[in-house]
Amino acid sequence: MASIELCRSCGVAVGENYCPSCGIARQNKKITLGSLIHEFFHLFTHLDKGFLFTLRSLVTAPGNMQRDYIVGNRWKYHKPFATFFICLTALAIGRYLITRSLLYIGDDANMAEEQFLKDYMVIIQLGLMPVHILITWLFFKRSGYNFAETGVMLLYVFSFLCIGAFAISFLRFAWPDMDSALVELPMFMIYYVLTVVNFYHFTAKWKIGILGIISFVVIFFSIQFTEDILKNILEI
Repeated sequence: MASIELCRSCGVAVGENYCPSCGIARQNKKITLGSLIHEFFHLFTHLDKGFLFTLRSLVTAPGNMQRDYIVGNRWKYHKPFATFFICLTALAIGRYLITRSLLYIGDDANMAEEQFLKDYMVIIQLGLMPVHILITWLFFKRSGYNFAETGVMLLYVFSFLCIGAFAISFLRFAWPDMDSALVELPMFMIYYVLTVVNFYHFTAKWKIGILGIISFVVIFFSIQFTEDILKNILEI
């Protein structure tokens, strides 16, 4: 006879494979690299209803939201790959439109940089995502989370950062010569560190915070290094 457990979602006693009240599975399979690959091919045909809820949770509960997803409460959140691709696409399109608008009104400051970001942003972010996940996983390996679970956390982090960068881009209309990195970099670091502090519980929070700062710096320089190489190749 199956043992009785409380549903993680609604708290109803569950003795079968699914909760009789809300219908979610009693047990969830551990997130693996294989399951993430399966989700990658699934994202183009499935759009969950929880996208806006997911974005709101990334704002109000960074780190805690990812923990909630990994422990099994996945039904209410938009899936990580789908969320990341939507947010990255929105950023790419948004920056393209903003760049075109600035060109139209006659302000061509930093247009070479903007053109580079418009053309290669998606490729750079997609190509470097496994590297970013590996860096984060190595820094927080003691947490017990595997590579795929670390990937889930980081995909959601970069989803939020894409939306944040999209919003910051609009400041260019008020200050066309503004270096958006001066605003983005501190905001992104604070958000990333806050997320890892809430997500990882294997040691003191201040230690996790320090690891978060260091790992963020490593990730940042990996992006800069890649962009510099591409710019030299393309002679931008």
